[in-house]
Amino acid sequence: HLDHVPPGRDRGSRAAARDGLALSRFPGGLTQQSNHSEAPPPSLKVEEHQVDADDPWDDDMLGRREIADRLTSIVRGQEAPFVISIDGRWGTGKTFLLKRWVQDLRNQDPKWQAIYFNAWEDDSSKYPLLAIVGQLSGHFGEGLFREVATGVAGAALNILSNKLVGMKLDELTPESLLQGYRDQQATQRAVKERLAELGARVRQDTNQPLVFVIDELDRCRPTFAIELLERVKHLFDVKNIVFVFGINRSELVKSLESVYGEIDAGTYLRRFFDMEFVLPDGELVNIGSPVATVREHAGRHSEVAAAAISAVETEGIAVETEIR
Repeated sequence: HLDHVPPGRDRGSRAAARDGLALSRFPGGLTQQSNHSEAPPPSLKVEEHQVDADDPWDDDMLGRREIADRLTSIVRGQEAPFVISIDGRWGTGKTFLLKRWVQDLRNQDPKWQAIYFNAWEDDSSKYPLLAIVGQLSGHFGEGLFREVATGVAGAALNILSNKLVGMKLDELTPESLLQGYRDQQATQRAVKERLAELGARVRQDTNQPLVFVIDELDRCRPTFAIELLERVKHLFDVKNIVFVFGINRSELVKSLESVYGEIDAGTYLRRFFDMEFVLPDGELVNIGSPVATVREHAGRHSEVAAAAISAVETEGIAVETEIR
């Protein structure tokens, strides 16, 4: 009888019995057990599907491969320094697209040199330059590429050491400040020379640029995100290296405004990108339909952007351009 409460049982136990449940007493407390056989509850976290190295698009249900093919047509043969952003809201599949695109490039014949870097995973680092150089060094594991990448790391070490070791106030003089500036300029030139050498080696080996994908930038600390963008703009602006950023632009703008106050963060971001793609929402699409919007930026590489947009239009994609 459900209303009967045996000795040592409380009314909560009676309610549990009414609901078909039993309470088992363990040293750690009370554990609820079902009297009915039930299927295990669904996982509270959906595990990310791993990219199939042989067939990276085997699980592509949203036609993201079509966007990747357009990206490939833009960066193919690119020699000028070039920076692209892929802008999409959270959940639209930026990471899905970028990871599989990188693997797709590596599967080309001859294979491309392509790097995928989740910036959020290194967000705890104080030095974005160290994270980028570490990714380069880790990608080129052996041979001549490794040697050149190590040279880049060695040149960048001087920049990092200047940040880590400062001068004492009583050592500061006008001449020491000027010398420090000259040393900094020389170090930056050395880094760019090494990077240019790396880009040239990749071009010679693959006839394509080095593609460096940086994802999840909008999830990073604002200061980390901005310094990383600044490093790419000032140090990695060399031939035969293309950077592609995966961002949620609106969230990154909010993040910057939270730190820097009332600034036009949207306009500020445009100075870092030569071209922006807007990723469509994650809906099942007709493969032949338009899949992206491209904004052309007037500036240092506007002629390159125009040529790239022309190539995309040739592929049959609808393009919207805005000259800024």
